[in-house]
Amino acid sequence: MSDDRTSLSDMAFAFQHSPGSAGTHGMIGASRPMRVLLAALPRVAAAASPLLIAGERGSGKTLLTSAVHRLSGRAGGPLVEVDCAAVPDRRVRTALYGGLQSADGGTLVLNGIGNLSVDLQARLLRALRAEESDVRIISTTDTDLEQAVESGRLREALYYQLNVLSVRVPPLRERGRDVQLLADFFLARFTSPSSRRRVVGFSAEARLAMQQWSWPGNVRELLSRIKKAIVMCEKGPLYSSDLELDFEHRVHGQLVMTLHEARDAAELSALLTALTAADGDMAVAAERLGTSRAALCGLMQKHRIDVTSPQLVVDANG
Repeated sequence: MSDDRTSLSDMAFAFQHSPGSAGTHGMIGASRPMRVLLAALPRVAAAASPLLIAGERGSGKTLLTSAVHRLSGRAGGPLVEVDCAAVPDRRVRTALYGGLQSADGGTLVLNGIGNLSVDLQARLLRALRAEESDVRIISTTDTDLEQAVESGRLREALYYQLNVLSVRVPPLRERGRDVQLLADFFLARFTSPSSRRRVVGFSAEARLAMQQWSWPGNVRELLSRIKKAIVMCEKGPLYSSDLELDFEHRVHGQLVMTLHEARDAAELSALLTALTAADGDMAVAAERLGTSRAALCGLMQKHRIDVTSPQLVVDANG
């Protein structure tokens, strides 16, 4: 995918399960859109039909294509990616034909399929219909392809050729408190021994700001802001100012914490920190927090943290 190139963005798509247990495909999700997507993933991967993956830039489409390939019967074959937005046109043409050949027995990913020129769309359609290679096609897009068909920018025949199965990667703003889990994951992963002596987590104010942010750049934006904050923070917890979360992209307007919101944010921060430090062991987490296991369960239910899988936080909207 042309907009999800770095491995860091890939790691951000979903939060790893408890250490040593990556599940069936190395990804888990907590919000409703993520649960729907991940529930469909094994069936989508097992199919041989062309797959269209839609999603905004930075949302994690590249990781999903890799997961589909790993879970498929073609996992032993090559995974080849072609950037359809590459210029000049002749480079894309060469990459397309080379990709169809080199991906034989595996998966060919056409990133940014909506950017392919009309001439190359016709060439690609003929090549796919010829079925000269044993390749599964996965296409990704961050644009509205139906609108592209209506405007004549995308051939209708190619659209239906590629859109036999389709899934949508949810944007970060629809993933509820997954934002908190991803933030904690990044903070733990990208703090060095020296920065750990300076950076001691997120303040309650920062957590509220992250929850209220619309994340136009999705997971990549979250990663970028946290990495910069880790470098620039002098000492103590990270605040919204460290993350440079101003008013422009706040979903709920101006950041004003009521006492109730402050208490909730502080509780959530303490719960996530304790559960992460305890590797999901609720007894250890309760001891760290100076409370009982029963009281911890009550707090987890209040903040919609899955008691059976403590690293999963359920979307507040259900």
